Formats: sequence, C-alpha cells, structure tokens
Amino acid sequence: MQINNTPNFKANLVASSGKLKLYKLNGQADIKALNKLCAETDFSKLMPNHTKQQSERWHEMLEYATDNAQKNGNITYIESFQDKICGIITYNPAVTSVIDCICTIPVKAGEKVKLAGKTLFYQVFKDFLEYNGSRINLSAITNGPFNTINKYKELGFKETSSSTPTYVEMTVNKYKAKEASEMLKKLIPYKQEKPTSIDLMKELD
Repeated sequence: MQINNTPNFKANLVASSGKLKLYKLNGQADIKALNKLCAETDFSKLMPNHTKQQSERWHEMLEYATDNAQKNGNITYIESFQDKICGIITYNPAVTSVIDCICTIPVKAGEKVKLAGKTLFYQVFKDFLEYNGSRINLSAITNGPFNTINKYKELGFKETSSSTPTYVEMTVNKYKAKEASEMLKKLIPYKQEKPTSIDLMKELD
C-alpha cells in the first residue's frame, strides 16, 4: 500500500535486502500516520483467497502492531517493498525479549512479498544477539490466514504449556535464535545501511 499526504513519520533507514528496505521508528511513532496506514489497508482485497474472518483477523494483527508501536520501550521496524509498506514488527528488547506483533502486508492482491516476514525476524534476531538476551517470547495466533505456529517453529521457536483458543505461547532461546539467524543469513541478501533519518512518508510517495 502506497501512503500519500500523511503527517511526517520519522524513521531511520537501517538496512536493505534486495528490493526490501527496513526502517526503525525514531522515538514515538506518529499516531496519525500509523492509524492512516491501518485504516487504509484492506486485507479483504489484498487477500482474496482467504475468508472474511481470516482477513479480519489479520487486520487485527496490524491494529495490534500499530498500538504496540506507540508503547514506551518498544522497538518497531517498518518494511517496504519498492514504494509500499509490506511489514511491521514490534518488540520489547530485554534479557527476555517479547515480540508483541509481526504483520506482513501484500502489496498486490494475492501476492505476498517474498522473505518479508523472515527479513523482519532476521533483524530482531540480530538485535537480540547483539543485546545478548536469553530468550524471545511471542504469541502465535491459531485462527488467522496462515499457520503461524509452523512458521515460527521453522525459526527455532517451540510451544510452551500456555495457550488459549486463539493463540499459543512460544519461545526461543539464544542458541536456537543464533541457529535461526545463521539460517536466515544464507537466505536474505541483508545489507546494513548507515543509519539515516528520513521522513518515511516522503520516501514512500
């Protein structure tokens, strides 16, 4: 989704990966810009092969990511493909880190951006290992359009004993996170960029 005529949305370009670019939000996210992104993203059109309930559930993930991007202490990465937002991840960096939410966004109807989710995870793993944390926790939804549990298991996460009808708690320790990071490094043409503060909305016009 291309975003035009929105308030300033300050961010730092931190990395590129082929046609993907990663931006780290600089301080408090611009609430109006994030809300506009959320309001203008129509998953029922972008995900025509999924049910209405599944697309609505995925939109809830975008809403949740938008809300958590504005929490003090959280780090948020926005991802773009060419000139369109294709992903967002929010997490709390700590010895035991918590990924609050990850949400990828198709840029065309029925077309997922290749490696969008894996690139976001690679960036978080990279931060986590530099921070020398002990584990990362997250909640995998069970009623969405994708089998998130299996996707996270591929990245070293394992299920814990805590679950509800709509999500399963999962965790990965630093050793498995390092293994996953090394695996992703072989898949992703990641290139760290010199941190550059930009107006993301102008960048994506």
